[in-house]
Amino acid sequence: MKFKFTKQSKLVLLMVSSLGCGLLAAYAAKGYLKQELDSEKARLKPNQVTVDIVVAKQDLPKGTVVSAEHMAVRAVPKEFVSSSAIKPDRFDSFIGSKLNAALKSGEQVLVSNTEGADVATFASKVKPGIRAITVGVDEITSVSGMLQPADRIDLLWSVKPSALKLGDSQSPEQTVVFMQDVRVLATGKQVRPGADETRPRGYTTVTLEATATQAQQLVVAQRSGKLTALLRNPEDNLSLSRKATDLSHLLDIRPLAAPVIAVVKQGPEILVGGKGDLAKQRQLAAAGDNQ
Repeated sequence: MKFKFTKQSKLVLLMVSSLGCGLLAAYAAKGYLKQELDSEKARLKPNQVTVDIVVAKQDLPKGTVVSAEHMAVRAVPKEFVSSSAIKPDRFDSFIGSKLNAALKSGEQVLVSNTEGADVATFASKVKPGIRAITVGVDEITSVSGMLQPADRIDLLWSVKPSALKLGDSQSPEQTVVFMQDVRVLATGKQVRPGADETRPRGYTTVTLEATATQAQQLVVAQRSGKLTALLRNPEDNLSLSRKATDLSHLLDIRPLAAPVIAVVKQGPEILVGGKGDLAKQRQLAAAGDNQ
């Protein structure tokens, strides 16, 4: 039986074919557009560098006390990060301060957004089991006054061994790595980083985070020698050698061997006078006594 195409069946077949071609064209166009869009995104953002910063976890009203429960850490493209954005490693310095402006969820938390993180709340920044100890510094030992709260430092200790050996005033001064990766809690009375971290600030003390044992060691070291700070990157976990260095090491001079002094054992001194040898005189006297 032969099937006859009527005018109506031809119209239906044409519509189905057109619909199929349209769907196929739409699918191909969608794939092409997606490929082009991905290619353009990759071209505009090649190997984008991001920085971890603190952002508001939710909408926060003005006056909110800054705490970890209200904040989150987000990786943001470096070019969009404000120079005064608070980094995670410095966040502890702002705990207890208050927001002086409302923040939207996901918005960067800036140093200028906070106020009131002063000495009054300093004790709350000291972790349980940890102590805060203040040591004296000058412009040299404080990295030219560039230290900021929340920085991490190594401490060098310079001392003359003669301080331990009375009468040994000729021994050279030696320097050794005393403590490593110590957290700075405050510089002078400043307990949080400033917005302008490139300007030196004047202070004569720094307050450090230490265990009770380390605090004792710091007191002894400071009274017997000189402490110098080395600023380290907060992500640097490299341990330094504790080998002592002095002037002879820098000049590659080996210490001279001590001169050998011969010690001669001496008996009683023999005097020779007008009566002759004392030994002979004693022999003659002994012979006379025997006669």
